[in-house]
Amino acid sequence: MIRSDHGFKIGKTVNMKNRTRLFEAKLLFPISIAHYAWFDDYSHAERSFHSTYHAKLLAPMPN
Repeated sequence: MIRSDHGFKIGKTVNMKNRTRLFEAKLLFPISIAHYAWFDDYSHAERSFHSTYHAKLLAPMPN
């Protein structure tokens, strides 16, 4: 899960270092890693996180 001034992004990757570099290169604003974890079934885990945090992903971040 990455965080920026624009909100959060939930995603999955097998190489977090490369994925983070990709976001840092393509985005015009700073990001930070808000959370990461290893899962046996990372596709299921990603879907669960999206389902659980759906309302928060759509809400603007508090100042």
